[in-house]
Amino acid sequence: MNKQQFENLKVGDRCVIKRGLDKGIICEVRYIENDSILVRPVDDSVFRAIGTNKKLRLTSWRELDIIQNKKTES
Repeated sequence: MNKQQFENLKVGDRCVIKRGLDKGIICEVRYIENDSILVRPVDDSVFRAIGTNKKLRLTSWRELDIIQNKKTES
């Protein structure tokens, strides 16, 4: 993810962790403030990184890659 993608990110968008113990876990954005993002796994995965809650992880845009969002028209 680059800075421009981060600026266009919205709560509910899906991302994937791109490094560390949690690499490959698909997560959903729950909260965004400045350069920090609170994410939660979309399935029953738990984050393995030391010092994090098992269901939520505070991370930065540099540690995530964006996943193409499926938008529904209503």
